[in-house]
Amino acid sequence: MVRTWAPVGETPILRCKLTRDHYSVISAITPTGELYLTMRTKAFDSAGIIAFLDQLQQHIDGKLLIIWDGAPDSPEQGH
Repeated sequence: MVRTWAPVGETPILRCKLTRDHYSVISAITPTGELYLTMRTKAFDSAGIIAFLDQLQQHIDGKLLIIWDGAPDSPEQGH
């Protein structure tokens, strides 16, 4: 997990080459602007997402609000 931040009003820049063909990224941002991010060379499956959320709960107190954006349907759903 990577934690990064930037001055108010400036987007944090991660200096590594990311392409859709090679990396899958999952991230979270706190109300105070802290960014938590992890990436892998294969797509995230249910176990990978649960592991990220478990690790996130170790760093953030309280409840999590999950917003799922842009995730394709899983093959298990038959779509």
